This record gives sequence, C-alpha cells and structure tokens, in this order.
Amino acid sequence: SPRRVPPDGMAYALKDHDSRLVKMLAEHDESITEMLERRDKGMREHAASEAVALEDARRSWRRRLRRAQDWKPRRGARAPEPASGASAQALALELEPPADFICPITAEAMRDPVMAGDGHAYERIAIERWLAIRSTSPLTGKALENTGVFPNHMLRRQIREWQERSRST
Repeated sequence: SPRRVPPDGMAYALKDHDSRLVKMLAEHDESITEMLERRDKGMREHAASEAVALEDARRSWRRRLRRAQDWKPRRGARAPEPASGASAQALALELEPPADFICPITAEAMRDPVMAGDGHAYERIAIERWLAIRSTSPLTGKALENTGVFPNHMLRRQIREWQERSRST
C-alpha cells in the first residue's frame, strides 16, 4: 500500500516509531513550556511593577488632596484679587510647575532630582525604590543597562529658582 504524506511534507509512516523524532518533539515541548513560563513570569513582574507605580501615584495624589483641603491663608494675608482672562491663565501657569520639574513616578515637583539610565529625571527616593525591585525604565518599560542614578544639579537649581519665583508672586 502507498505511504501517506502528511500535509507538512514530512514522509514517514505513523507505524514507525522514530526515537529521534520522539526525542525532538519532547525537547520542543520542553522549550515551549519554558518560554511560556518565562512569559508568564514576565507578565506577573510587569503587573506587579505597574501596581507599585499606581500605588505611588495614588499616595502622591492623596497627599496633594490633603494639602489642598488643609490649606488656609496666612494670618493677615489679603485674598488675591480675582483675575480674569489672560491674567488668570498666566497666574495659574506661574504657580504650576513646568512638566520637566515633575517626577513621572510621584507626579510631584522633584526636590532631589537624579538622572537614571534611561536618560530621564526622577525623584531620588522614588527611582531608588523602583530600581530596588525591578531593572526597567518606569517610563518606557524597557530593561535598563545601568541601574545607577546620578544627581542632576542643573535641574535641581532650576527647580529651586522656580520655587523662589513662585513664592514671591
């Protein structure tokens, strides 16, 4: 009787037990299982890191909310004149820190900015906590070749100058 050719083009009879084929299939099965386990582990680690980042952001926003709720004008201070139109927008822009001064992890103005291996600036404490449990960029999610952080003196000076200008307005 003629041999049947499987659709994938490999011609061998099913009744023949080729130990090499069985071994090769078992090895492929093991490698696929290992890849799936690595993928699942990576997904769990990513989910955990996202949960930490979300928790940090939630704490940050709760601190801001508490500060806003507890805010009271200083004794003897006059209430600001109500501004209208462009002057109100300009005042709001002066009080709001520039985006470069905001830590992407805490969503607050940085006090001790450092540069991470991904080239972005972060609050020192926040990025050190991040890098203590993972070695990826908080912004891109890509693996960092260098997990060290370096002080960003120029940015710190710019933030302090902005804070002094905002206090004087």
